[in-house]
Amino acid sequence: GNYPIARTLFRRVVRWSPSDAMRHHRSFAHQRLFAAALAAGDESTALHHGWLAFQTGDGSAERRAELIGMLAQLALRVGDSTAALHG
Repeated sequence: GNYPIARTLFRRVVRWSPSDAMRHHRSFAHQRLFAAALAAGDESTALHHGWLAFQTGDGSAERRAELIGMLAQLALRVGDSTAALHG
């Protein structure tokens, strides 16, 4: 994929969807920004967007589990196996 273009588009979604009615869109955009940051090797930015995806999610058990899994994968990638196991 074209990550520079994707990052630009998903940042727009984050900026233009401030209301709770757009919560799902904001969370998904942060999730995709997380993936783009990981692809670029920017774990700090990935963590930022991964956490925002979790915070802005709809709160469903399935969505929370998916996002916690992503954050656990990031923890494993940066060498924090304890955090990854407790994700």
